[in-house]
Amino acid sequence: MSLKKWIAVTLVASGFTSSIVWAAGMDKPADTRRDEKWLQAFLGPNSHLPFSFVYGRQSSGDVVSAWPRKTQSRALGEDRTEHMVTWTRSENSLQVRLAALSYAGSPVVE
Repeated sequence: MSLKKWIAVTLVASGFTSSIVWAAGMDKPADTRRDEKWLQAFLGPNSHLPFSFVYGRQSSGDVVSAWPRKTQSRALGEDRTEHMVTWTRSENSLQVRLAALSYAGSPVVE
């Protein structure tokens, strides 16, 4: 490969990769709020379950919608928050719990 072609390929390739890196960084602020979207979708007042099961031949969505619901959040240090949703069947105190950890400055929910 001649020196001119090599320089041209190098310049094009470096410009191309820097454009990819720049474009990838463009959506970073929006991505850091994915945790809020997830928490609202699964822990908010009109949320749905991120899991399923069958109890008494009924689907989990039908079962827990009839049970009283309690939602709690508490800080676990400076950078973590524990979120807990508990549904309790009044007849026998059976509980279904959803626990989630969110991390400050991170789009991750565990």
